[in-house]
Amino acid sequence: MKKVAIIGGGISGIATAYNLWKKGLPGSHITLFEARDKLGGHSRLFHHPNLSRPVDVGFQVFNLNTYPLLLQFFRELDVDICDSDMSFSVENESFAWGSKSGLWSLFVAFLQAPIQMLKFLWTLFWFFRDARSYIQSVDSGKHKHVSIGEFCRERKYCDEFMQGYLIPFTASVWSATADNSEDFDAFTIFTFMANHHLLEFRNLKWKTLTHTSESYINAFLHKCKPIVNLKKRVASLKQNDNLKWRINDSEDEYDDVVLALHAPDVQHIHIEATSGDTDELVKKMASVRFDDKYVIIHQDASLMPKSKLNWSSWNFNHGVVTYWENSLQPIGFHFDVFVSIIHKEIMKEIEIDQDKYLSKPIIMAHPAYGLENIQLAKDIRNLQGCNGLYACGAYLGYGFHEDGYRSGYEVAQLIGDRAVDMYESVITYNRSVEDTYSKGMLQSLSDNIALGALKQLLASNIRKGCIGIQTPGYGIEFFGEVGVPTVLVDVRNPSLAWKCLLQGDIGLAESYIDESLRVDNLPLLLFYLVINTYPAPQTLTWRPLVFFFTNMWPRIGYTQRLKNTPAVAKQNIIDHYDLGNDFFETFLDSTMTYSSGIFLKPSDDLEIAQLRKYDRLLDLLDVPEGGHILEIGCGWGGMAVRAATTRRCFMSCITISPEQAKYCRELVLKRNLQDSVKIYEIDFRDIITEFAQLKFDAVVSIEMIEAIGPDNYDLYFKTISSVLKPYGKVAIQAITRFEDQYEKNKREPDFINQYIFPGGCLPSLGAISQHATRNNLVISEVYNISESYAKTLAIWREKFNRATKKQDFKFDHKFIRIWNMYFSMCQAAFEANSIQDFHIVMEAMRVDSSKFL
Repeated sequence: MKKVAIIGGGISGIATAYNLWKKGLPGSHITLFEARDKLGGHSRLFHHPNLSRPVDVGFQVFNLNTYPLLLQFFRELDVDICDSDMSFSVENESFAWGSKSGLWSLFVAFLQAPIQMLKFLWTLFWFFRDARSYIQSVDSGKHKHVSIGEFCRERKYCDEFMQGYLIPFTASVWSATADNSEDFDAFTIFTFMANHHLLEFRNLKWKTLTHTSESYINAFLHKCKPIVNLKKRVASLKQNDNLKWRINDSEDEYDDVVLALHAPDVQHIHIEATSGDTDELVKKMASVRFDDKYVIIHQDASLMPKSKLNWSSWNFNHGVVTYWENSLQPIGFHFDVFVSIIHKEIMKEIEIDQDKYLSKPIIMAHPAYGLENIQLAKDIRNLQGCNGLYACGAYLGYGFHEDGYRSGYEVAQLIGDRAVDMYESVITYNRSVEDTYSKGMLQSLSDNIALGALKQLLASNIRKGCIGIQTPGYGIEFFGEVGVPTVLVDVRNPSLAWKCLLQGDIGLAESYIDESLRVDNLPLLLFYLVINTYPAPQTLTWRPLVFFFTNMWPRIGYTQRLKNTPAVAKQNIIDHYDLGNDFFETFLDSTMTYSSGIFLKPSDDLEIAQLRKYDRLLDLLDVPEGGHILEIGCGWGGMAVRAATTRRCFMSCITISPEQAKYCRELVLKRNLQDSVKIYEIDFRDIITEFAQLKFDAVVSIEMIEAIGPDNYDLYFKTISSVLKPYGKVAIQAITRFEDQYEKNKREPDFINQYIFPGGCLPSLGAISQHATRNNLVISEVYNISESYAKTLAIWREKFNRATKKQDFKFDHKFIRIWNMYFSMCQAAFEANSIQDFHIVMEAMRVDSSKFL
């Protein structure tokens, strides 16, 4: 198991450690190195006896719309959050305004400077439109990137707007000087504003931590228990010939190292790697520009607006942003606390009464947001993992806690040997302007009703686990427990609610396929839906009358395919298995086994699990050397080869897939087994005719009964019984479902039937027993391997997604999402035990009347 070192204990380092732990890496294998005496990065606390709780200087606020990963983190750690306020004020020589007191303060500002306020508000209205249009133009390649200053000068915006809103806002959010703010990239800043709904007349709901950032740091340490080295400045990183990293020449070795520090600080670390691949990463990090700012905690109100009516949470005055912490955090209002962020360039120009300082000035570094830094961030992302070296930090995004957490999350995905899945990427607040406005603002009444109904159902039924739903223009709402893994769902198109309500699992799947929703952990979402029974992939029970009519034709077509006549059965198999052997090779192991293996240890690889499955079935059949086994549905020949090579048995194998038959014949020749293994491209209904003069010592059939349809169960078992020797055994591996779900699936299709296995139907264990007994076969043993199937599917899905990243992958985006849904849905169902996989052993019924004599 890997050992990972994380250099830097801020939010990015903590996020990396936490998400590695979530993926199964124990805390004892994760080591955090922090130069300070505590974790938290910019999160610093100021204590004072007159305050109800400490002031959190570095960590201020977040909202329910654009901080999805941070909210997920807090909920999983059961960290309390409370309401905050993000009002803003500006005061300059021309006029002053503030938003905390609402329309009243704006009305007063209008009375004091009517002409300036009219020009300001008129330009603000046009700016919203221009900024949205500019984002779309740059996205489409019609316009190039320009600075904020250039953008405003091209449109001849008035000075009242520039100095009364846009420049103060930019300087406040990124702790920059007014002059520097004009040089910021307009596209980056405007996209940020669009994501935060700041290009419209609307307020978000802002939150803060009830008990300071220490609450999430302590909860993280308690839950994950990583190794933490405080006051440990890293001076050297050296990689040995075994590709292991050593820090400061210690004896401890690490497989991967994460640089979760301010990018330029990498210059202070001497890095020696076995190859020069890391040099480019280090060079790019060292080039990222950070600016130092003074953070001053004080009580000098001279940097606040002159009129207390305009006092707001964020205040821009004299080129400086000052936070009124009493408005931002729950510390009470009887003792004013201000925190001013002052750029080094203008520190000498700002006069603050030093007698009103509450602590010594703190120097903090923040990333600058010019085009150069933006390009460097892209380059650094593309260099991740060189020699096991990774970088993360808020500078790879907009510079906020969500960006820091996100970058740590993404690095954890890469270190965890999991490709970051572009088709199921983490929820992003980088929505297109169309998503943010056209869809968010113009939702139909019908969509809102359906979405409300769906949320009500979730609120009423999600009792186990936790699901967070983010909808366009609204915040995240959580349903379920706290302190448990939380799955995030980003609703891109509210009309999906109707699909989910009316079409159950098919509606949910189609919404995922067409990207009406995105989800950060698809198997977990489906697992929570299954275990809570509603809404669930297999158990969505609300079926209004309209459902019957909207699904009438699919149901008729499904029941016809479910009959599985010889012609229909062959077409069903071709539709699935003849996607191409090269396709199935992308996710199957070297035995080309498309059924569950048996895992006994976490370290088992897939091929070992598959061979163990074959060996167990052969042990159950107990066929002597030279015995003859019939295999019904031979797949790509894995079982036949195993039986012929390890048990010296003769194998007669049937399949109706032309692709599989061709592959098997080539495999038999390649392994020189043509005297032991015979491949027949026939339907199971032709077995008695094909082998009229032959009886078999045993019959094996691995996950084939699911494809024949309920109408054919009797014939299936009658055929097996007819060709079996009197004392022969039958071993089948069968995926089953509970009786009520089996009866339901016979009547109407689900997602798997409609998109993956046309004509497929999972039997119940009772149906198998009933039809087998009718045909003189008695079940003697049943063994459940469902848990192993969940792991098998997880491995298939991971390998499949890795293969999709390759340039020669020939299937399209929709196909990839369909198969992600298929793997995830099956994995969730096995984990929740709503479907099962059994080894079932049968023997010919024996009549012995002597026992009654």
